[in-house]
Amino acid sequence: MTMGLETVSKLLTWVVFLLPNAMHAQTELPPECVSGGHSILQDPYRSTTFSSSWVQQSALQEFICDHSLSPGWYQFQIFDKPASMPTECVEVNHCGTQAPVWLSLAEGEALPGPLEVRQLMACAAWQLFPGTGKDCCMFRIPVTVRNCGDFYVYLLQPTQGCMAYCAQEMSDTSPAASPSCGPDEVHVDGTCKTKQPPTPSAPVVVSEVAGKSVFLKCSFGSSSNSSLGYVVAWSRLSPEGRKEELKQETTLQTFAFIELDGFNLRLGDKIYCSSSSFFLDSPNIRGASVESLEFFAGIRLRPEVSSVSEDGRLYELLVESTVPVPCLEESSSSAEPCTLSLQLSTSSKDDGLLGADLSLSSCMVHLSRGPCTDGVCSRALIHFSPVTDFHKDSNRTTQISVESIVTQNSLWNGYSPEPVEITVKDVPSAFCYSFTDPHIITFDGRPYENYQVGTFVLYKSTLRPFEVHVRQWECGSVVHATSCVCGFVVRDGGDVIAFDMCNGEMGETKPHLSVKNRDLTKSGIRITESYQGRKVTITFSSGAFVRADVSDWGMSLTLRAPSSDRGHTEGLCGTYNGQPADDLHSAGGAILEHLPAFISEWRLPPGSSLFDTVPSHLSTPSPRKYCNCQSGPRLTSSRARSRSVTSTDSFCSHHGNVNLQSVIPTLDVTAEYISSVELLKGGGSDRQPLPPGQSSQTPQDRGSNSQPRERSFSLRASIDGASIHRYISNSSHQSLSQSDLEGFSYFFPEDHEAAAQTDSPLTWPSPSGLTEQQARTQCQQVVAGSSIALGCGRLLEEAIISRVEAMCVTDLQLKDDQSWLNATLPLLENECERRLIEERSREEEFEDVLAVLKCPNLCNGNGQCSEWGCVCFPGFGSYDCSVLSDQIPEITELEKEGLCDVRQEDCSTIQVYGQGFKDSYELKCEFVKEKFEDWQWVLDEPQSVPAVFLDTTALECKLPLEDSRGPAGLDLETASHRPLARLQIKVSNDGYSYSNAKILTLYDGACQICTLDTEVLCTLREKRCNIDGLCYSEGDPNPSSPCLTCRPDSSKHTWSIAEKNEPPVLQSLPFHLRSFLGGDFIYQLQARDPEGSAVRFTLESGPEGSSLSPDGLVRWRTETTDTHTLQFTVTDDCDTETRASIQVFVHSCECLNGASCVTNTNLPAGSGEYLCVCLDGFKGERCEVDVDDCKPNPCRLGRCIDGSNSFSCICPAGMTGHTCREDTDECVSQPCFPGVGCNNTLGSFFCGVCPQGYSGDGNICTRCFHPFCFQGNQDSPLKALMTPARVLKVSSRPKSSSPSPCSRRPCHPGVQCFQRTHVSAGFICGPCPAGLHGNGRTCKATGQGTITRGGDGPFQIVKSNSSKETTPTSSSSSSPASPRRPPDSRRPEATMSSVRRGYFDDRKTNLTTVLKVESPSLHVTCADSPCSPGVPCEPTLTGSFKCSRCPYGYTGDGIICKAVCRYQCGRNMACTLPNTCTCMEGYTGYNCHIAVCRPDCKNQGRCVNPNVCECPAGYSGPTCEEASCEPPCQHGGTCLARNLCTCPYGYVGPRCEIMVCNRHCENGGECISPDVCECQPGWYGPTCYSAVCNPVCLNGGTCIRPNICACPGGFYGSQCQIAVCSQPCKNGGQCMRNNVCSCPEGYTGKRCQRSVCEPMCMNKGKCVGPNTCSCASGWTGMRCNIPVCLQKCKNGGECLGPNTCHCPSGWEGLQCQTPVCKQRCLNGGRCVLPDYCYCRRGYKGFTCATKASQA
Repeated sequence: MTMGLETVSKLLTWVVFLLPNAMHAQTELPPECVSGGHSILQDPYRSTTFSSSWVQQSALQEFICDHSLSPGWYQFQIFDKPASMPTECVEVNHCGTQAPVWLSLAEGEALPGPLEVRQLMACAAWQLFPGTGKDCCMFRIPVTVRNCGDFYVYLLQPTQGCMAYCAQEMSDTSPAASPSCGPDEVHVDGTCKTKQPPTPSAPVVVSEVAGKSVFLKCSFGSSSNSSLGYVVAWSRLSPEGRKEELKQETTLQTFAFIELDGFNLRLGDKIYCSSSSFFLDSPNIRGASVESLEFFAGIRLRPEVSSVSEDGRLYELLVESTVPVPCLEESSSSAEPCTLSLQLSTSSKDDGLLGADLSLSSCMVHLSRGPCTDGVCSRALIHFSPVTDFHKDSNRTTQISVESIVTQNSLWNGYSPEPVEITVKDVPSAFCYSFTDPHIITFDGRPYENYQVGTFVLYKSTLRPFEVHVRQWECGSVVHATSCVCGFVVRDGGDVIAFDMCNGEMGETKPHLSVKNRDLTKSGIRITESYQGRKVTITFSSGAFVRADVSDWGMSLTLRAPSSDRGHTEGLCGTYNGQPADDLHSAGGAILEHLPAFISEWRLPPGSSLFDTVPSHLSTPSPRKYCNCQSGPRLTSSRARSRSVTSTDSFCSHHGNVNLQSVIPTLDVTAEYISSVELLKGGGSDRQPLPPGQSSQTPQDRGSNSQPRERSFSLRASIDGASIHRYISNSSHQSLSQSDLEGFSYFFPEDHEAAAQTDSPLTWPSPSGLTEQQARTQCQQVVAGSSIALGCGRLLEEAIISRVEAMCVTDLQLKDDQSWLNATLPLLENECERRLIEERSREEEFEDVLAVLKCPNLCNGNGQCSEWGCVCFPGFGSYDCSVLSDQIPEITELEKEGLCDVRQEDCSTIQVYGQGFKDSYELKCEFVKEKFEDWQWVLDEPQSVPAVFLDTTALECKLPLEDSRGPAGLDLETASHRPLARLQIKVSNDGYSYSNAKILTLYDGACQICTLDTEVLCTLREKRCNIDGLCYSEGDPNPSSPCLTCRPDSSKHTWSIAEKNEPPVLQSLPFHLRSFLGGDFIYQLQARDPEGSAVRFTLESGPEGSSLSPDGLVRWRTETTDTHTLQFTVTDDCDTETRASIQVFVHSCECLNGASCVTNTNLPAGSGEYLCVCLDGFKGERCEVDVDDCKPNPCRLGRCIDGSNSFSCICPAGMTGHTCREDTDECVSQPCFPGVGCNNTLGSFFCGVCPQGYSGDGNICTRCFHPFCFQGNQDSPLKALMTPARVLKVSSRPKSSSPSPCSRRPCHPGVQCFQRTHVSAGFICGPCPAGLHGNGRTCKATGQGTITRGGDGPFQIVKSNSSKETTPTSSSSSSPASPRRPPDSRRPEATMSSVRRGYFDDRKTNLTTVLKVESPSLHVTCADSPCSPGVPCEPTLTGSFKCSRCPYGYTGDGIICKAVCRYQCGRNMACTLPNTCTCMEGYTGYNCHIAVCRPDCKNQGRCVNPNVCECPAGYSGPTCEEASCEPPCQHGGTCLARNLCTCPYGYVGPRCEIMVCNRHCENGGECISPDVCECQPGWYGPTCYSAVCNPVCLNGGTCIRPNICACPGGFYGSQCQIAVCSQPCKNGGQCMRNNVCSCPEGYTGKRCQRSVCEPMCMNKGKCVGPNTCSCASGWTGMRCNIPVCLQKCKNGGECLGPNTCHCPSGWEGLQCQTPVCKQRCLNGGRCVLPDYCYCRRGYKGFTCATKASQA
């Protein structure tokens, strides 16, 4: 019953509680809860259970986006049932949108109760990257929620993007009031739930390294609640895509670690960490778990793009590591211990056949450890680029991967990062053709004809500096206007290459290739030739090429544009954009309608093309490096398609990112041009003369260097077997300047012709009668029936063949010449090769096409087709085996009929004329020297040298490099009638078969006369000498000795002694030569030889110690007085001598008083004159005068007594000391009145003021009864002004008779001047006027600048300040009437000639009272303040004034009050305060006895008064710092003191006035300073002993006189520059010194007569030239190591020994020339190859057994 009552009671209470609320709700329902107060959102897709993936796949439904939602109140409904916003995080891609919005309740928050409203926050969930965790609250939106009882309404606003508000179905129960929850519970969705711990922030994973281990750190934020713990879980993504938990741990920290150990966690794993929190007091309740984003541990490759076009551009590839790279073991040898090297490789489908499709800037990447930032710990950047390969390979995918890492670190070892794939989109290249007259086909395939002549832009890239200029000349027609290309120039960046034959006439000139670039090694240019020079191809790094098919009329061109130029070309080749309609365009890009206007648009004005000049701004950028990093088989070359090499080594090149391939066999001749920067100089016929203003050089004028390095170039033509190219290569160290290159331009007349007018339409038949049908038939037979058209028919389109046939017909119609039938076939060859390269993937299907391109016309049946072209049968040659090759050359004549004068002509080369000469590598000349032995000519060993091919009828041979001046082994008497040399010359095309011989005769025209009759006969000219192989005329001297001469009557082959030789001639000697005792006699003798040879002096006799140099210099130190004779001889080179003597008179030295004699250098040598160098204290010419040391007076006031280099002083009264400069202190004897102070002065003294009540001068004082005496005695200002200044007491001295010093008015205006004899100035000045202060000479206002009055000696009298007296006050005065302020009392002081300015008191002087008392007309009252400060002033009955008593401690009359000191102040002291004495200014010390000078006095100067120095004799200046010498020191001497000079080196004397010259100046030199001689022109050296030769003497020659050299033996000439070798140096050696030759490289021996071969010649071969062996019969090769079969081993036979062939299977015969057919050929068939029969016409089959009609 009790329970029931309690229950009823609770229910009543509850009803009571609800009833008022219900009534209130019914009466006041919020407006947003009523119908119409809110809108309804009832889209069922907003449900949290609806996945948005269906919306993505459906085309009928779009995402729900609330970004355009109108702000307002909304109610959610799902299928007409109330719904509410979820309060927990919703998965991404739900609620019909990608970013669902849910209601986020913070800790402690709950939904509102019935009719309540609350401001809450909504969150939008979003996922940043696929595979990473979602962020539940990426965006925040404020939302207001109202509880309407049965449902909720929400105040919503538009979202920030495409987001949507979510809804979930509500429970059947309506929202109710929140029940009260316990302390550990919270209200959630109307229910009480256990309180949840706060959710941590999203964890972040980073990598860290500790020692050698790598850890992953999971960091997360949380509230600062210290009662929280955390649970951290680690997981990774399995290969199947499932998350595998690795580790779970509990921690109190906001981070956790896990080791990347390589076992549980490895590189390459995708790792996650999650965290949740719990309260430490209730650990079983965990909060929501938050997971991190995915962390990838390892290395990632991040390319800039994943799909590129085949355009050659560079793209970036980032290599990043999210984990710190390992460090190597600590080693001192490792520069970068924390660096990881990665090997990159590329691979793609069919790369073994098609080559790499992608290249990298490096195949090796180095990752260095650094700080981890934004999840990246190491980063490296490389570049990749698509390879331009010209294949039609569609879009290929290349994989860039990293090789497995090999290291000792267990974590990294074996790790291979994930590769990336790059797709390369294929972009086709384009070709442009300019053939024959020319017919042009543009890049886009549009054909047209260009009959104009001149220079044109054929192809120009607007994307890069690349352009092709062509020149066209008239060719092949006398009726119609036709033109052909005769040359082109290509510019690629800084590389300019020309291939040109326009410098001449058609059919006569030959093309030459020149490179105008300074450094071809930095470019990617390749130059190749095919078909023995008929095709020349220049390929560039971009993939572009220009190919010339050469003929005698000019050339046809094929141009290839790389894919990178697509849409960026202009010129005659069109626009290359796939649209032929816009190919005819202007330079600005406008489309032109008329063809002539288009052609004229691209014609270049004369002188503006690359033919004429090279732009000065050309520069070749540093080439990039491209690496082929293929890991699998890599194609090694275009030729070896069937042979590939497996290699992991990368191949890096600077030659462009292009895969250059060819099918036609090529010979790479790029190396021939690496060092060539010079155009061909010479060749070709003359053009027209240049017009004014043009370069006047012709090809003949442009001669090459003196010895150009010339050789034939390997471009060979098929026209009559003649070479059509020439080439000259300079040294690799030589380059051409811009002016040099421009100098190679030539006059091209076609540039100056007007554009050709359009001819009348072409008509048939041609002038020769050829009809159109005949022409078509012939062209069809030649073109369509050619091997290239038949063999390549499957690749060539019918339209191409038809177009080529049409070109052929047009050529015949224009030229009317059958030789043009084959001119267009190269177009088919080039087009066939292009298409075969494009179809590289189908190469196996076109093996027969390969054979057609490799072997033109299938070798014409005269050879066998191989991988490298035709292998011709014996007797046939050329690239297609169409030329007979076994023709032996023939010599018809030699240049100049075989005679060559070595004295007049260059006999190093000889031109040979004949027929059958061929341009081949084996073309050579053989020389056999004839020696004259046993009165007959015998043959020496043959020597072969390469020949220079000129044409089929002429070539040039260079004579063997050996001495050809004298016939070796010939008797000199008989040699005069024989030539210098006779050589037999033969020519060989192949090095085996030689022509007939012709004789070349070399002779010396200066000595011999040679004539050609049946035999060459040489005779010696009249009056000639033939000595050592050189010719001299009669009377010619020996170059090295004038004593020898050519005398044919005496000997024609040796030097003869000169008959007349004059002895040397001495120059006139002085009559008397003199010297002095003890002096150095030096004299230069002069002599000359009439023949000009050097002379040599020799002393025959003379006094002891005398010497004579070979050059004639006499030296002797005299020791006795007398006349001495020196006898000598002068000898020339021919030992002819002249004898002579000189006499020298020696006199005594007359210098006095110990002086020494020195030579007077101002007089001529040998004069005997001298100078005396005096000792100190003497002077005069002979030092006879004793110097008066008393001048100037050193004793000053005393009397000086002179002594020997000294003096002494007698001082006056009052002075003492050595120079009377020390003052006697007279005050010691106390001469003044008792109690009166004594002031000592220089040489005197004066006394102070008498005591009060006394009068006098201080020395004698008497009592005074005058009234003024009792008013202050001399302190009275009136008396001070009216009493004249005190006359100082001075010691008696004689007065000067000179004018008074005061007559010059030296003092300041208004200051009295007093004459004083005790001061150096002779006067002193009185005090300065009122208001001024100073020393009397110089007065200035207080605080103002100085007012100066000119005068002599500075001296000052210091006036007192505010004192009643103007005379100086004694410093020792003890008068009780001392002033209250101490005056700056300084006594007048006498000074020397220089007195330092004293220190003056700058305090203001007040003399008002003094002036008023002084002037009787002035009336002074108390209004004038006449009393001392502090003293009252009382007016008197008389209208004057009366001053009261002075204050205590002061005394005075009231007008002047002075401090009173009980005891008398000492000297230099003043009573400044009552009973206080202080030092007067300028004094210091314990009793103020020391005067102070600042700065201190120097040089023993004495400070006699404040700032006044007394200087000793010889010094002056304020501080005695200036020493003075009178007269001054000369020649840089320094005045030390007392007229004492210290002299520099080389000068003596009291004033350094005497110069001492220690050298004897020879050859007319003059001594201008000590040890310095001024030489005459042509002489130099310390004593002018050495002569000057300009230019200098060489080879040890001695310059004996100005510009005259004395040569040593073996040399002669003006500079001794010509060495004499009795046997001349051979082989270009230079005679360096007597009989010593300097040999050029490749020669050795005393006369350079032996050649050097390294290694040595084998098989008895002889070294005949530098590294050139002359082989014995049967051997050949550079070292005679290759056996020779006189008849070459053919068909692969091997020459095992001389004339011994080893034949391969299928061949036999001595030369393996006979093929072996196992079955005999029938019906006249010929066995031409092993088991291959060449059948007669009408038969076929293996053995020619079958008739053709039976086939």
